[in-house]
Amino acid sequence: SVLHQDGRVLALTRSLVVLLLAVAAVAAGVSVPAARAQSAPEPGYLGTDDTGVPRYRLPAGASPLPGPQRTDYFVTVGGRERVFRLHVPSGLDEGPVPLVAGLHALYSDRRKAEAVMDWQRLAPGQFVLVYPQGLDASWNAGRCCGRSSDEGVDDVAVLTEVLRLAGRAHPVDPRRRYVTGLSNGGMMALALACARPDVVAAVLAVAAAHMTPCRPGRGVPLMQVHGTGDSVVPYGGTAYSDFLRTRVPSVADTQNLWRRANTTPLRPTAVVRLEGGPHAWPTTSYDTTGRGWTFLRSQVNPCRPYSGPRPGRDRTLRCA
Repeated sequence: SVLHQDGRVLALTRSLVVLLLAVAAVAAGVSVPAARAQSAPEPGYLGTDDTGVPRYRLPAGASPLPGPQRTDYFVTVGGRERVFRLHVPSGLDEGPVPLVAGLHALYSDRRKAEAVMDWQRLAPGQFVLVYPQGLDASWNAGRCCGRSSDEGVDDVAVLTEVLRLAGRAHPVDPRRRYVTGLSNGGMMALALACARPDVVAAVLAVAAAHMTPCRPGRGVPLMQVHGTGDSVVPYGGTAYSDFLRTRVPSVADTQNLWRRANTTPLRPTAVVRLEGGPHAWPTTSYDTTGRGWTFLRSQVNPCRPYSGPRPGRDRTLRCA
């Protein structure tokens, strides 16, 4: 009948429109999960946040959605629900690419880290990006800070799992996973590198100090960016910080600790001293994100990708 034929034409037209919208979304780097959710939500879909970012709950053993996206994922690690924002930009190679993680400051969150660090401006065609969120806006970086430190949260295990999950949305090179952070987030980046050098290829720590009692057993390239006018994490350290409620090592203390581990030119330990700079992620006086990426992308973890059972006498560091 004419009605039946019109129905088929209408269905075909709708399918064509959906296909064209999806292609346009991928080309623009818009979240594919958001477009999918409008027609046929995948299991675990939680709707969008107030800015339109789609949200998904990941059951144990599940993987993030594949392809270009900007999505919040909720996952249970260590008995607690945690969330991370994942950017998979357009233009990435089909093979393994680098991954950059941006850790927020104390009493901040993934949204603010995304706005301040702005790694997404460099990500297209270059790397997968993830912004994890700490428990109650804090990270357990040894003596600092907040609820995560007070409750002894194993944020090393949390971040290791988040980086692993991010690598399931798009292939990630295990030798090129870079961790960056501001303040408490920078402290956490250092703590993770110290505890898991098999996970981290290099660290960019901004307005941060090494707070964990861990002593690096193996080198991990480090770049510190720190202002001399920082009153929260003072450049010269402090015997006691009223804000952080603990002693804060100096930039020199952190540099000396990591230089003892980074004993070759292939594992540099660098510091950018910003005269009068405040406690912040510099964007105007110094392009922290751009200069930071120049440093990070030149570092490669010498760990060997896992390829089966480790021989009994093989002590080579394996990538996690």
